[in-house]
Amino acid sequence: MALARWWLGVLVASFVLGMGVLSPATALAQATPTRTPVPTVQPTSRPPAVSPTPAPSPAASSAVPVSPSPSPTPSPAVAVTTSDPRAFAQTGFRIDQDAFWDYFQKRGGVNTFGYPVSQTFTLLGTRVQLFQRLVMQLRPDGSVGTLNLLDQGLLPFTHINGSTFPAPDPAFAGQMPPPTDPNYLSTVIRFVQANAPDTFDGHQVNFGQTFFNTVPRAGAFPDGPPDNSDALLAGFDLEMWGLPTSPPTYDPTNKNFVYQRFQRGIMHYDAACNCTHGLLLADYLKSLLLNQNLPPDLAADARGNSLLAQWAPGRPSALARPAALAGTDLTNAFVNLSGSAPPAASQPATQPLAASPSLPPVSAPGALSVPVPVINLQDGYDVSFPQCGESLPGTFAFTILGVNDGRAFDFNPCLTTLMNWALNSAPPAVTRQPRVSFYLNTDNPGPNDPGQHWPTAGLSQPRACDGSGSLDCAYDYGWYAAQAALTRAGGQATSAPWWLDVETTNTWSDDVTNNAAVLQGAAGLLKAAGVASIGVYSSPRQWGQITGATTADSTINQPFASLYNWLARAHSADEAPTLCSRTFTGGRVKLVQYPLNGFDADYACF
Repeated sequence: MALARWWLGVLVASFVLGMGVLSPATALAQATPTRTPVPTVQPTSRPPAVSPTPAPSPAASSAVPVSPSPSPTPSPAVAVTTSDPRAFAQTGFRIDQDAFWDYFQKRGGVNTFGYPVSQTFTLLGTRVQLFQRLVMQLRPDGSVGTLNLLDQGLLPFTHINGSTFPAPDPAFAGQMPPPTDPNYLSTVIRFVQANAPDTFDGHQVNFGQTFFNTVPRAGAFPDGPPDNSDALLAGFDLEMWGLPTSPPTYDPTNKNFVYQRFQRGIMHYDAACNCTHGLLLADYLKSLLLNQNLPPDLAADARGNSLLAQWAPGRPSALARPAALAGTDLTNAFVNLSGSAPPAASQPATQPLAASPSLPPVSAPGALSVPVPVINLQDGYDVSFPQCGESLPGTFAFTILGVNDGRAFDFNPCLTTLMNWALNSAPPAVTRQPRVSFYLNTDNPGPNDPGQHWPTAGLSQPRACDGSGSLDCAYDYGWYAAQAALTRAGGQATSAPWWLDVETTNTWSDDVTNNAAVLQGAAGLLKAAGVASIGVYSSPRQWGQITGATTADSTINQPFASLYNWLARAHSADEAPTLCSRTFTGGRVKLVQYPLNGFDADYACF
């Protein structure tokens, strides 16, 4: 009990001092941070656990590994000593500060912070390190906090990568309990519970559950939980998010997306996968400093921002405009473990939306990579069994790997080799897609399946099947085909997006309703397995021929309207962006495929 009281005292002191929150608007004038109060809690019951979509752990696995969530940071192929747990090959940076490393381990590691995307450096008079989701700050007393990332002076913006986030709501600020409240701590936790709901407009958004289950108990208390550990954990969760500053709000262009803004992050609910996670916003702070890989909407919002395009290696403090960013030193901030660094930021006055114009292909030692003509810096490749043994590109932003060898239940013999290529070659740019996604082939051979995978009589799960060509048996066939593909890809594959490959080159029934049941079964298994994002690869012609849905608004498409679309095959890279509204299921078009140098490349629409 004494230890618990001591911990609560530490949290009280920390939060009343604002957790060392950096207020850049004030710091620009004073070169010292101003602290915004962010509280902790009195003893309270923690809500039951829920699992928001995590960024996967870097720990080794016998299954095929899956990359972290989409991030605007390249993942350089750098030599990292596998025995050094502080070094992350995924991004090429290391957590050097002992205090940061301890905090990282005890607040949830990669799942909470994402991977490090900078070295430790000085920002506005304070030592910080950027991670994909959050920014750690070393306070003068040696303790660690996180920045109010969405404050004015850092990332107060509402438009990033085609998404529109809610702005801070003044009504929320007026309701926040003042630090002088004698019951401040318990009042604050009630404020979060009242304003971070689990349901919104009929959607199970789980914002409250996600908030209160951010920091895992085992990591927070490696020596065993003290008394009142629930209260301490709620305080640690509050360290990661801060207070809510907006109500849940739909994205105005996509009603499948619901956002809620907090002081230190934005929660994102996606109805397509019925999943909730925190966005990788801190990575955009790096993009802002570099003025590289900056989405056009964010670049427009950030015009005149003091952080924009400051990276200037070779100049004093590596700053392009030091007078605009007092107390900051970017020297070595973005030099990775291999000793390489991005080029100097192009200045907005001459090239406001410029990205690095000459990033060369990078080949990882031992990979199958050879230079090919450079792909568009935000585009990726999809590869599968036809590419087994081939020399593969060394430059790309993301990959989509085929699990099958063209037919359901048959498998790509070089999937592991392709996975190693995907993770060890270096993408040069921002991507709005995960480093690795998967696709599975679909078909409908019917009861006379030569491969003998059609469900037999007596099957009761997921639907009762009598072995005939019924809709229920077709659903079961699709379900088990997807299950087999998911098993082949490995246990961590559920954290990656999956696509159903629907093409007329495979075997299909003349009964389009039966074909649609197969696809519903495959999508149903992926959803039941907790796959983060599900979509369909096809074209309007092929989709219509297989399912009978000749228009996107066809009633046949109702079960598929929430699935993303990956459109096959534009004629060129120039044509691909013009097809981003050409949905065939009624779902949002996320990718458009096009040919490049003998490979299938893919343009990311958002």
